Amino acid sequence: MPPQNFQSSKCVNYVSDLHNRQAAIMKLFFTFLVFFFTLSVMAQTTSTTDGKWIDGATWGGSSPGYTNLADITIESYVISDAGLTFSGTNKDLIINDTLVVYGNVIFNSTSGATVSVGAGNVLIIFGDLDMGKNHAGIDIGTGGMVIVTGNVLADPSGGGAAVGDVTGAGTLYTTDGSSTSGFNVDNDGGELPTNQISETGGSQEIEDFVTGGGATPLPVEFLFFTGKSTSPNVDLTWATASEKDNDRFEVERSEDGVYFYSIGVVEGSGTVNEQVNYSFVDFSAVAAISYYRLKQVDYDGEYEYSETIRVETGVSNNTMSFNVYPTLVTADKITINANRAFEVKDVEIYSLSGSQQGKSLSFVKNHGSEVELTGNYLEKGIYLIKMNTTEGDQLVKKVVVR
Repeated sequence: MPPQNFQSSKCVNYVSDLHNRQAAIMKLFFTFLVFFFTLSVMAQTTSTTDGKWIDGATWGGSSPGYTNLADITIESYVISDAGLTFSGTNKDLIINDTLVVYGNVIFNSTSGATVSVGAGNVLIIFGDLDMGKNHAGIDIGTGGMVIVTGNVLADPSGGGAAVGDVTGAGTLYTTDGSSTSGFNVDNDGGELPTNQISETGGSQEIEDFVTGGGATPLPVEFLFFTGKSTSPNVDLTWATASEKDNDRFEVERSEDGVYFYSIGVVEGSGTVNEQVNYSFVDFSAVAAISYYRLKQVDYDGEYEYSETIRVETGVSNNTMSFNVYPTLVTADKITINANRAFEVKDVEIYSLSGSQQGKSLSFVKNHGSEVELTGNYLEKGIYLIKMNTTEGDQLVKKVVVR
């Protein structure tokens, strides 16, 4: 029978060994946690929001940086102010929206580098596109464009006859239309010079942007447009990535998402090639749910619309709410709208100077919840408008006519 102290020593050694094993397991567990956390931080490789390449918000987390890149997918409008370098074999750059790169795009790859541009999407590189060695590929979907102001290169030295291929139904544009080296250009659109972009399915604005070295801004490009209720107001914010000849934004609102009307104007920034932020406060939301859109107007009167956004305003539909605009009248038109349909019983105007008392106004009905006072040719002055509805609601509003 072993001595008692031997058993005690054996027990202590067993417990110590068990503790060491548990500590080792925990250390390994935390090592894996750190590893996977690091991977998750590094794995922000799909863009989610329009913006700059280097901004984390563009990727919904952290930017992948400019070098040692893995597979990248572009799902928004992204601008990189520096060149991009991909490392390793079989790396993919997938464009499902727009990517503009001010610098070279280089694949330090021994094989399998791929650039894929989806139908109708655009990759613009102010520099070279170097696809590395062996079986490099550029695929351009229908209506898609790859535009490179430098050279498009594939080095076949790693595999002799193995070169790159340009495929798909889209078009490759280079400065002179013959700047590829090491590629079989087999895409339907072929390789064309950049000064023919507008003649071959692209826009004049993109051609001017490219031939101007990226200094001539593209037409107004919205980065975002959002609305937030701060009851009883609605705060609208938006930003542009670039603007060309932008005179103004007309802010439009709708109660049904179909009929829109202007509630204000925000001055544009003309021609800029950087992000510009804007805001507007709707102080007179009249419906529980309002729809908003922006009408962007150029100096020449040409215009386009932003996306439409939906905002829950916090306004109760149980109480009739009216909105009158403009309250500073410079033309023969005053608009009254409400948060639900109404019928006008009578509408009168009272001059605060006493010259017109209880004069009936003529109006036309634009739709169920809006009337337009027109054809009244009011003299300059300060007035009160009084409107009664057949439902028993009443509006009294002061306006100034100039």
